[in-house]
Amino acid sequence: MIRDKSFRKRIKGNLSAVDFVVPEFQEIAGFLIDSDKDVDVVLNNDDYNQGVKDTVTRLACSDLHFDSAEQTFSDCVRVLQRKRLEIGLREVEKEIGSAEMSGTFERVRELLFNKQALLKQKRLLYDN
Repeated sequence: MIRDKSFRKRIKGNLSAVDFVVPEFQEIAGFLIDSDKDVDVVLNNDDYNQGVKDTVTRLACSDLHFDSAEQTFSDCVRVLQRKRLEIGLREVEKEIGSAEMSGTFERVRELLFNKQALLKQKRLLYDN
């Protein structure tokens, strides 16, 4: 992703900055995914701390070999999608509890439909 602009374009719909845990990497990932600029723009930018620049440099200079880069990326996206669905399910379940406590049963019904849709997506993801 760091060096290959065409790969960045292919992953744009599947990977976003919020998928990165470290805020500095979120910012850099967002920049790389959303732009056609080379990684040297990040490395020469004073807005990023030296630790992030060192990590990006190390990743950009190392040759990572995979049997299939596409399959590796596909596997990573699948894991991210599962994680997003699990987080979404937890949030919906919390909202259901809150709605039940407040007695807004129309909201509970709406949230149950949302939960059902998330469970269907999760099942489809695990079946593939």
